[in-house]
Amino acid sequence: MHFMRLKPWIDKSNVDFEWLSDNPNAVSLLEEHDNWFEINWNMLSGNPNAINLIIERLKMEKQHEGHTHWHPDGLEGKRNINWPKLLANPSIFTVNRGSLQFTEQEKIYKRQLLSIKKE
Repeated sequence: MHFMRLKPWIDKSNVDFEWLSDNPNAVSLLEEHDNWFEINWNMLSGNPNAINLIIERLKMEKQHEGHTHWHPDGLEGKRNINWPKLLANPSIFTVNRGSLQFTEQEKIYKRQLLSIKKE
């Protein structure tokens, strides 16, 4: 992933983090952002550069299970990960064309996603 920065003429206070969620070049900025409730997780689920951020979110969500203050519902599902969109995200898979087997990184992603999804 490339670490992108905003152009110097863009005032960060005017940035709408919800819309940045869909921008593959904005993931490093989203990772630095301290208010994850402003991120549109539904849109982010399809962002090919956001897999690590989504995994971090799922880990935190699992860690805080049952604590409604951490994961409130609402905002038309913008705070929820969209599982169909995430599973359609091409970045959760890469093909090692030589052997057509999962790479080590893919095995890690798969284990992380499966362990978080289990209830």
